Amino acid sequence: MGACASGMGGSPIDAETLQRMAQICSDKLSGLPDAVQWEKYNIIWEMWRKSFSDKPYELELPTKKTVSLDYKKYPENEAEINNAAIQVACSNALKEALGDILHEAMDASVTPKFPANALARKAAQKAYDKSIESTAEKAIDKMTDKIVAHLEKVSKEKGPLRPTENDAQPTENPHALKKAVK
Repeated sequence: MGACASGMGGSPIDAETLQRMAQICSDKLSGLPDAVQWEKYNIIWEMWRKSFSDKPYELELPTKKTVSLDYKKYPENEAEINNAAIQVACSNALKEALGDILHEAMDASVTPKFPANALARKAAQKAYDKSIESTAEKAIDKMTDKIVAHLEKVSKEKGPLRPTENDAQPTENPHALKKAVK
């Protein structure tokens, strides 16, 4: 990939830069397996807690879909629990990453406007952090709704996706996020 990037006519992307970029991504995502495990534990705990009322635990996923998870069916429903934990943890990680991006983009222009008084500055920082978190969450929720609506529309128009032997195997996604990075 470094050779390809350097063939772009003086691109500053060399092997060392690519390695650094990969390391940053790896560092940012390194806690994800533990976050998924923790989310799974929370889901199972909630399922167990709800089992005393003879009702399954209802969990709203980031896609606004609600799943019913019954502790009495555990561990047979572990795949469903894992899926829910992955969705919740990855959604939270995406919100956190988007918040980091917003902070990086906005801090230099916003923080100088904070009051000089330490107590007022702390309150302003807290309100600013809350607005960053809220903005990231709303943006992801809005995009999730758009994606779900788009997939439902395509499914309704074209019917269920049913690959056949004659179909070409998907190669590179022309709509991938990497376009936004260029």
